[in-house]
Amino acid sequence: MDEVAVVQRRVILQAAFASAVLAGLAAFSGRWPEAWGVIIGTLVAILNFSLLARNLRSLIAEHPKRAQVKARLNYIGRYFLTAAVLFYSFTAPTLNMYAVVVGMLLIKAVILAGALFTFCKERLSLIFQHAPEERGDR
Repeated sequence: MDEVAVVQRRVILQAAFASAVLAGLAAFSGRWPEAWGVIIGTLVAILNFSLLARNLRSLIAEHPKRAQVKARLNYIGRYFLTAAVLFYSFTAPTLNMYAVVVGMLLIKAVILAGALFTFCKERLSLIFQHAPEERGDR
């Protein structure tokens, strides 16, 4: 597996775990529309994320003009998918629309949390790094 596929799989698994925790908490408290909303939103976000990764890989080998057209069509298609799910969640009594939105944002939250964790880890390692020669101490 290449590095991109490994990162993609890690992000998807982390989002699925976060979704399972949120849906479990909602179901445990008896809020089934919220639980189903988080699950559906996360599944759509994972589908969008996977489609984006697959389409970007195929666009690299294309001619620039053709790649631009394909990228626009893929972008519009993913937006229509998102809009259809949001419209369905708005009209369906068994889903909470806000929970669907939370589920859709979980992929972004996982990516941002990972970046923040990496940034903090790097900064802390610089702070606690023992480098007397850099400070001029001998």
